[in-house]
Amino acid sequence: MTAERLVCFMNRSAIVVTLSLVVGITPGMAAADLASKVHFDISAQPLPSALLKYSDQAGVQIASTAEIIEDKATPGVVGTLVARNALEQLLSGTGLVYEVIDASTVAIHPATATRSAPEQRQTVPSPAPASKSNGKESFWSRFRLAQADDGEAPPEPKQKDESGAPKKAAPVEEVVVTGTHIRGSNTEASNLTSVTREDFERAGFQDVGQALRAIPENFGGGVNPETNVANIQVGGANHNASGISSANLLGLGSGATLTLLNGERLPAVAEGLAVDLDLVPVAAIERVDVLTNGASAIYGTDAVAGVVNIVTRRSYDGVEARARYGGAEGGSDTYRGSVLAGGQADNLSGVVAVEYTNRGRLGAGDRERSQSLEAPFDLVGNSNKVSAYAAGQYDLGSRLSLSADAVYMRRAEDSYYTYYGTTSYYAPTISEYAASSELSAKLADTWTLSAYGSLRGNTNDVLAYDDVSQSTSRSNRHNYLRSLELRASGDLFSLPGGAPQLAAGAAFRKEGMTSGTNSKAESDRTVGSLYAEVSVPIVGPNNRVPLVEDLRLTLADRLDHYSDVGSVSVPKVGLSWDLNRSFAATASYSRSFRAPSPFDRADSYFSVIVGGVADNTPTGKSTTLYLGGTGASLTPERSKNVNVGLTYTPEWLEGFKVGLSYYGIDYTNRIAGPDPSQIFAFDIRNAPAELITRAPTQAALNAIVADAYSSYALSSPYDLSLVSAVVDMRNTNISSTHIDGMQVSPAYRIDLTRGVLDLRTDFSYIGHFTDRVRAGVAEATRVGTIFNPPRFRTRLSAQWTAPQWGASLFWNYVDSYTDDRVAGAPLGVASWITFDASVYLDFGAESRRDLRILLGATNLLDRKPPFITSTGNYYSAANWDATNASIVGRFTSLEVIKRW
Repeated sequence: MTAERLVCFMNRSAIVVTLSLVVGITPGMAAADLASKVHFDISAQPLPSALLKYSDQAGVQIASTAEIIEDKATPGVVGTLVARNALEQLLSGTGLVYEVIDASTVAIHPATATRSAPEQRQTVPSPAPASKSNGKESFWSRFRLAQADDGEAPPEPKQKDESGAPKKAAPVEEVVVTGTHIRGSNTEASNLTSVTREDFERAGFQDVGQALRAIPENFGGGVNPETNVANIQVGGANHNASGISSANLLGLGSGATLTLLNGERLPAVAEGLAVDLDLVPVAAIERVDVLTNGASAIYGTDAVAGVVNIVTRRSYDGVEARARYGGAEGGSDTYRGSVLAGGQADNLSGVVAVEYTNRGRLGAGDRERSQSLEAPFDLVGNSNKVSAYAAGQYDLGSRLSLSADAVYMRRAEDSYYTYYGTTSYYAPTISEYAASSELSAKLADTWTLSAYGSLRGNTNDVLAYDDVSQSTSRSNRHNYLRSLELRASGDLFSLPGGAPQLAAGAAFRKEGMTSGTNSKAESDRTVGSLYAEVSVPIVGPNNRVPLVEDLRLTLADRLDHYSDVGSVSVPKVGLSWDLNRSFAATASYSRSFRAPSPFDRADSYFSVIVGGVADNTPTGKSTTLYLGGTGASLTPERSKNVNVGLTYTPEWLEGFKVGLSYYGIDYTNRIAGPDPSQIFAFDIRNAPAELITRAPTQAALNAIVADAYSSYALSSPYDLSLVSAVVDMRNTNISSTHIDGMQVSPAYRIDLTRGVLDLRTDFSYIGHFTDRVRAGVAEATRVGTIFNPPRFRTRLSAQWTAPQWGASLFWNYVDSYTDDRVAGAPLGVASWITFDASVYLDFGAESRRDLRILLGATNLLDRKPPFITSTGNYYSAANWDATNASIVGRFTSLEVIKRW
């Protein structure tokens, strides 16, 4: 194995090295430092910062170029591993490999590098000390500068720019670590999944929403683009007139998942149902972290099912343009174009991105499972979206920096829905914005003090038209969030196992909702918070004992005071334990508290008269007054979370790793609509009696309608005298919910002669998922029933990376389940298997400044969603479950990426 001549040169941010090296190393050639076992604690993050941490923790110096690694991310590595194996894990999925240069130096380069003859290998002498600018160590100067193979020293770096002024070092980018405020710490590795920008490209994901719906631990039901069809079957749990995408981890509802942007919360959209995942331009996304663990003590008391954190690109050197076209048979043609540019001048660095997306409609008549729906009926509506993003950082000195980011998005949609001959037209327009800034000061070697401020909000304007009544209505809602936060973090005193780390802070936020058309839908509140998190190394490199290579205790607590519901404390205790060099275990217990959202507390509900409802009456039908929305009587939700994880990285099988985790959640007072396994919209034959008022008086009906913000009729004249039953489908506090399950994620990376093969499986299993609607009422099982999460979901992937090209294949499995909509007559729903695939070509991949072409397809074999039968009325006419399967079919796309 040899290294060809190393040519040193100067780029815009630092002195870097151009390397043309051998792919991989042969056994026995690793130096002593690379063969030793070290405890690593490096979370998923941008590759440059991860390599810096690796260099510090392993004592291994690294040579590379800024262009090669600056726009890549790594899944991280946690545990006690051979240094060589840990580096392989860091580079997994990046298309990069490493080469041993000398006893303590490696070089990073693309997998497309050319092999050299063994006799050409030479030892590279040590370089001169890294230069500094203005007393501050350059970001890139921490990487080793290798000398040329002729023994000559590299050229002296320029310390002045063209004007003669001292050249400034590139600013160090703050690394966002999901699940903790302690820098460099991550004890939740078995529960953390990261979807990187490269994953978006290789899997053919159109947006963040689609990426989340592909993850087995996320349920597709709730607020998502295709679930308005399920809304007519199930009810308000899937209401999505605004066309947004939301996260729904473990199927506990969008409100139980806390969605963040760079670690900071976002306000919900429209009626306070969920946060929109597709706020940020796809071109500006670094990665999306998914943490299925109660994280309320870290981010806020309402992170019950977990956290989705959208991490954006904070720096880039150059220009990147993307153009993408995709479509399905019969419609949903999608066009997207974006430009991202960034650079660095003096102590200032920044990046900007703009993106435009147009998606065409897909009609019910274009799919077999939906042809029974009356036309016109849009399965996917028309959409036009424009978004822009900017981020920057300015170093005010060696210890003080100021950073800021901002994003704006405007999306206009329109859709047609037809029920019983009445065609409704919905045209929502959503504008969203988020701006934040941070002032960070380094107080000592390990201590940092940071002050944050943010302004975030959205406006949702919906135009609705009814072709029967010829009536037009408009609703307008504005959600907002303002926050301030002060945080300090650093090392404490010294212990035999190492120095404990502390992060503590105080925060204040004001959040609320206003309405231009409904004064009852207005509410606000303030929340003050104090929090602390400490990570204590009990056993470390200096005091190891048998079966304990590393043992770390994490304690966290958060005290939130809500102006409307009072104060609450949510503690968390976690333990990470490396048994030996192959096994690592984690365990945690936490509590969560979710106050009713501003919309939940707004006492805002609607009523609708519906004729022809399937009912247990002599005629089998009734005219019913449905109530939907929310009410001020709701009380806070609470939960207890238990998580246990195990990671196995065998020494005897390089490149293999498997994670296993268990979760259990006891959720009380959960705010939700009626249990969908007991009541379905427009079919109340199986509905709990406590939700139905039979033969209501005229006075009672008048009072109900008078308090509603909106009242209308569907498939019936608007005549209260016809109403024989009132069904209360408003959100309420469910007595209790319990869910438990397991997640398994084996991965195997195989380095071959002409490329790298990455194999991975993500497997999710739900053991129990039960609801008790009211105290004293029997539990209802949700898992494995229609419009609920299935018991099993799996996604397998095989990704091949070779010189100048690569290919990926994904296998998706949704388990079979039961259709229990008719009491006493359950039906089976078949499992659903689909394949996704992609292939890409890289022209100029070594520099990553040229051209990349990607061809991808989701649902490659065009598999129809499993058939579900009609239960005898119009609203069950759609013959598929939109919460568990997509009706779109095969969607192919072509993307071209050009970098300068």
